[in-house]
Amino acid sequence: MLACACDQDGRTVEYLIKHKADAFVVDNKGYNALHYAAASGNPYHALMVIFDHMLNDVSLSPTVTKAMHLAASHGHEEALAVLLSKVNNPNAYDTNGYTALHLAAQNGHEKIVGTLINKGAQVSHHDKTGDRQTALHLAAANGHESVLRVLWENTEDHEVLNARDAHGQTPLMLAVAKGHYDTVELLIVYGSHLDAVDTLKRSALFRGAAFGQEACVQLLLEQGVSATKRDKVGRTAFHIAAMSGQVGVLRKLLDVLENTVSVHDLVDKDGLTPLHWAAYKGHESCVDVLISMLDNFVIKGTQFSPLHCAVAEDRDQCLLLYLSQFKENLVNLRDHNMRTLLHIAAFQNASACFQVLLNEGASINLKDKHGRTPLMMASYSGNLRIVGEIFENDLFFSYLSKTEPSFFFLSETLIERKSDLDLTDSNGDTALHLACKKGHEAIASYILKSIPDKSICISHQNKKGQR
Repeated sequence: MLACACDQDGRTVEYLIKHKADAFVVDNKGYNALHYAAASGNPYHALMVIFDHMLNDVSLSPTVTKAMHLAASHGHEEALAVLLSKVNNPNAYDTNGYTALHLAAQNGHEKIVGTLINKGAQVSHHDKTGDRQTALHLAAANGHESVLRVLWENTEDHEVLNARDAHGQTPLMLAVAKGHYDTVELLIVYGSHLDAVDTLKRSALFRGAAFGQEACVQLLLEQGVSATKRDKVGRTAFHIAAMSGQVGVLRKLLDVLENTVSVHDLVDKDGLTPLHWAAYKGHESCVDVLISMLDNFVIKGTQFSPLHCAVAEDRDQCLLLYLSQFKENLVNLRDHNMRTLLHIAAFQNASACFQVLLNEGASINLKDKHGRTPLMMASYSGNLRIVGEIFENDLFFSYLSKTEPSFFFLSETLIERKSDLDLTDSNGDTALHLACKKGHEAIASYILKSIPDKSICISHQNKKGQR
């Protein structure tokens, strides 16, 4: 029965029904013969054959409403016309929370949309999914300009143009996010609010910046949209473009600033500039654009500088861009806690950046505000590879070649360096204390093997009297 429901003239279905076939038998998805007929676009006769054998008061039957949704979703005009004649409520929702109009708009069926509206479908109705979107949202998100025109010209409420979904998004925001330029143009002509913001206080421009929709961003900027408007956490479109690696958008945003250097004054609530975010995310092209406009290195926002951000995520190429751009010696740059870049690399196990910093002459024995050296940070965190890079000698690499073979290649590239094992932090702990406290046996073992006079370190007591 279900397979035969796709028969275009309905004769096979009629034959089966006359011979007592059950017109209401369903498959494992809950679809019956009427649903298959509607989804395949069967014409009038085939559908009517099924209707003639259905129960009375068919207009109240959920199965007809389900068939209406299928016909609308697949764009079958004739089948929809038949089904609408049997349905009292064209605004009925399916089990997923959509009306027939939502489905038709989403799939770009212009004529179906017009038919549904003529039968009383409401353009301003939100779906009952978690997104709470209108048909206009769905048409805009999918770039269906012709459907958008029909919806706008026939809506019962023109405020639907700026209706917000569950996330505060307008149709314009969705169109910009997907890069539907013609749709964005049309929405602007109709009067969309360009500076409308969502629940995070982000406008359509933020979405263009995040998804790299350069043409849409340019269009919005030409309409006078502010490039420096801030969201809930103080970020601008510049921040979003930088953290998303959208260098083309970043350049377009910079073009509207009277003074491009002022981009470095844009600090979010965490004290981070667009440059911080570009470095943290490892977007080299964005870092290059942002530092190219600076003659001298300056720190804006938090003292945890863009270099610290790059090192924290082991973005060695971003680090190299900084070091090559500025004349200042930045390898020993400190943050608000007096941590150098080497401290951050040691703690985060950022071995690529650690190597760069050592090669650039970073000081190994500098202390942070707690009195800890990079070696102490590595010992505390259990970063065996970093400890090895600090010491670099035949004993260490002989040890690693047996326990951690992948680290052996470091011996060929590292220069000889010395780290003072007798230095203590503000608690009186040495690197050996910290390694033992955290249970890092391999590091503790190597430190013991590397001490010329083991009694010095072994006998040392911290402020708690611990050895």
